[in-house]
Amino acid sequence: VVDIDFEFHHTIALASGNPLYAMLVKSCDPANKSLTRVFFSDPTVVPFVFDAHRQLVAAIADKKGDEAAAIMTTLLKHGKDVLNNMLRGRQ
Repeated sequence: VVDIDFEFHHTIALASGNPLYAMLVKSCDPANKSLTRVFFSDPTVVPFVFDAHRQLVAAIADKKGDEAAAIMTTLLKHGKDVLNNMLRGRQ
């Protein structure tokens, strides 16, 4: 799941047409995968994340930039909240 998630986000970065953004995402690979392993150790996050990924792809395909940005913001907030709770020992 960790590798799939990274490849998804790297593919989105490549599709942005901004090579610097794609390189930045790729350069964060080791730290990102380390945190993502912790994140996905809670199996309840998988359905939420994969559903949001489907919504994100649809919004991008439909050229709905504002919707895609809102979905990505929701994903990032969800990830931050889950990781913060896990790292604090609350989950």
